Amino acid sequence: MKLDNYQAAATDASSAASLQPDNSKAHTRKGVALFHLEDFRAAREAFSDALKLDNENKELKMWIRKCDAELDLAENEAKQDENSPDTVMVGMARGEDSQLIQKDDNHKKAETAGKANQQPPVVKPAASDGHAASVTGQPSSVLAAIDGQSNQEQPQQQNTVSKPRYDWYQTETHVIVTLMIKNVKQENVNVEYGDKTLSATVKLPSGSDFSLELDLAHVINPAQCKTRIMSTKVELKMKKTEGMRWSSLEAADETVCKPFPTKNETKDPGDAVHKYPTSRHVGKDWDKVAAEIAKEEKEEKLEGEAALNQLFQQIYGDGSEEVRKAMNKSFVESGGTVLSTNWDEVRKGHVDCKPPDGMEYKKWDS
Repeated sequence: MKLDNYQAAATDASSAASLQPDNSKAHTRKGVALFHLEDFRAAREAFSDALKLDNENKELKMWIRKCDAELDLAENEAKQDENSPDTVMVGMARGEDSQLIQKDDNHKKAETAGKANQQPPVVKPAASDGHAASVTGQPSSVLAAIDGQSNQEQPQQQNTVSKPRYDWYQTETHVIVTLMIKNVKQENVNVEYGDKTLSATVKLPSGSDFSLELDLAHVINPAQCKTRIMSTKVELKMKKTEGMRWSSLEAADETVCKPFPTKNETKDPGDAVHKYPTSRHVGKDWDKVAAEIAKEEKEEKLEGEAALNQLFQQIYGDGSEEVRKAMNKSFVESGGTVLSTNWDEVRKGHVDCKPPDGMEYKKWDS
């Protein structure tokens, strides 16, 4: 079937089903081949045989619904052809056969002449071979009166299937299909998720049916799929089994998977340098900016008191716990005149004030 040779595939699958009647896969392949050959009735029978052997297979149920939809569509088209306004079906009392009477300009002229002259319709006698007699030159209402029957038009009840209106998008982990339908009740929505299939049927407020049947491009996890019904739409959220970018929603002969771009591949290196002036806001890597500032501060060469303070800060920051205690105790007790890093010496007692040369220490209240 990958080569689109469905006739040969149907023949092979029929042979396999005959040799192994209990093989559900053979019946399934037979049904798929017949469906593509547009033999929908035989395809439905094959899918029904497969479903009897595997009644939990959701894909088989989906195929049966597809066949029913095609058969209903063909039946509706046949009814429309039969009820075409250019053709009238007349049945006579003497026979069960019916003949088609074409309306043309001659019929219209005969009808006009009949009304003017008030003459009864002309009925041809029945042929000797038993065929039904035919009436010409009269409208359908006159023909019904001649036959003694009242032809009443029956309303055509057609199961109209609306054309699917949907959209889809994807994330790294999910594929989301959105049905553009408003004001839908939860009990009127039926969604079935398969490994590679999606089947959704919605009863619209107008009374018609919305049907969506998809053969997905890749495998999903049905157990983790969710359906959300909102006032403006119906959202079908399908969980991917692999974090790959889908090139298309539906399956094709050659489906290509593209990996999601990594963090480093997201931006083109050429975007880092703007060739032309732009007012667009450009994001900055603030961690990188902070690291550059710290590096500049570390490499900066200070002079005088600033250099001395930087030295003390470096000693305090890189020193041990005892060095820090010694520096704190000596600085506080000496009134800021002594700064020692020797904890063994400082811990022995109070650290006296030692003012610089040329200065005298005095208490603030003296």
